[in-house]
Amino acid sequence: MIENANNKKARTENFITKFAKYYTPIVTLSALFIATIPPLLLNENFSNWIYRALVFLVISCPCALVISIPLSFFSGIGAASKSGILIKGGNYLEALNDVKTIVFDKTGTLTEGTFRMTEICAEDPFKSDELLKYAAYGEYYSNHPIASSIVSAYGGEIDTAKIKDYIELAGNGIKAIIDDKETLIGNSELMKSHNIAFKDVRPYSAVHIAVNGKYAGYIVISDTIKKRLQRCCKST
Repeated sequence: MIENANNKKARTENFITKFAKYYTPIVTLSALFIATIPPLLLNENFSNWIYRALVFLVISCPCALVISIPLSFFSGIGAASKSGILIKGGNYLEALNDVKTIVFDKTGTLTEGTFRMTEICAEDPFKSDELLKYAAYGEYYSNHPIASSIVSAYGGEIDTAKIKDYIELAGNGIKAIIDDKETLIGNSELMKSHNIAFKDVRPYSAVHIAVNGKYAGYIVISDTIKKRLQRCCKST
């Protein structure tokens, strides 16, 4: 992929390649002209004019000009690849110079993709452990990563006999009878669809719980930033 990337040249590289196509032979022929024509016309020593021709070549330095631009892009692509960043070509590397905002796919890219419970907030008369119990029972049959993190945070045994009429509401959450109480577990849209007043805790990912039509509280679920990014953030 890195070899293919070097075939996609940036505009600067394309320009210098076309420029070098004419510049290099002109400089070479000019140096040859300086080394031969003046001594023949002026009947002077060849060694002085050859020396002047070499000075002219060093000053004009077509090789350095032609090599430096592609080499800088090649070095940039290679250095990025060592850090696990693959850039498709020099044209994309050049385009990064004008970038003001970068949008990332978070899960699995910036984060480990492993969710864990970071906060639990219960509303009276519910207690935190009671709220977590309802959430764990409700999420027991779900294979969603957030559901797994809640069940893992609960850690206790789950009596499946207490779970009845389990229904998964696509894109919203779960509705079930838990311990003979109608329980809603899901996002804000689920609460809105059942006309239940809830606390808006954006931008956090929160799981809201309502029991028998009453808002019981919410649980905040967070993803873990990758260790490499944590080190980068600390260094900056």
